[in-house]
Amino acid sequence: MGTNPAPAAGMRRTALTVLALALGGCGGAPQAPEKALTADAQRGRLLYDTACVQCHTTQAHWREKRLVRSWPDLVHQVTRWQAFVGQNWRTRDVEDVAAYLNQEFYKLPGS
Repeated sequence: MGTNPAPAAGMRRTALTVLALALGGCGGAPQAPEKALTADAQRGRLLYDTACVQCHTTQAHWREKRLVRSWPDLVHQVTRWQAFVGQNWRTRDVEDVAAYLNQEFYKLPGS
């Protein structure tokens, strides 16, 4: 008698689906402005001063054509640029830098 591979394939597919759903929120950019309230702006300033300020001045944050209009925009830009320069920051690092930038320059509503 042979074994039926269908149940094993179905279980594997279910396990992969559960894993994908469980990991879906890991490492992604936070979307809620509440994240700005729990982030550490002081730590963000240290990260920013260490990794970001050597490439640009504060002009990037107050120019007329800035890209940031919301908390998700800010988190996206921090995520984008830290990856571009090879920082490999964790989500917490990105949130902390975003909180610092928001406190110092953007002052986004609801955050």
